[in-house]
Amino acid sequence: MNRTAGLILVFVALAGVAGARGAEPPAAAGTNVTTTGTTLRMVEGTIDELSVARAEAGLEVVAARLRTADGPRIVLLAPSTVLAQVGFEVRPGDELRGRVFVDGVDGPFVAHKVMNVTRGTMVRLRTLSRVPLWDSAGKWEGGPGAGGRGPATGPGFRNRGGSRGGGR
Repeated sequence: MNRTAGLILVFVALAGVAGARGAEPPAAAGTNVTTTGTTLRMVEGTIDELSVARAEAGLEVVAARLRTADGPRIVLLAPSTVLAQVGFEVRPGDELRGRVFVDGVDGPFVAHKVMNVTRGTMVRLRTLSRVPLWDSAGKWEGGPGAGGRGPATGPGFRNRGGSRGGGR
């Protein structure tokens, strides 16, 4: 077997392992991706208005009304305390782009991850199984296995419990 064929086999094998572990599928703007029975869609637009809405566990979350090419869309983000804890700020006039869970044609959509293009910040708010990355009191947990220790970012986060294999 030549070197190129060997590299292709390794790549295919690794891609299969990543897929088996639930790696996030790539999605281009305007496409739909189905994951574990849930449809994800890219949405982008300008924030016209911010309000609050009830979401997971009855907590109030920030709801952003976006002006999009397809008309107005409501995107449910996270509790304002969570957004503040991770340093993700949104204001009317900001451009948002994100991947959202789609339950119906007009929403409201629930954000999986979102980027504030205007401010150059991005945050993942829920797992691909729609599990919020905060606790029932509205405190950031950083994801499964983070144990409430804050955002799982930066060098060495694995040693502080920032991943399933690290801190436990």
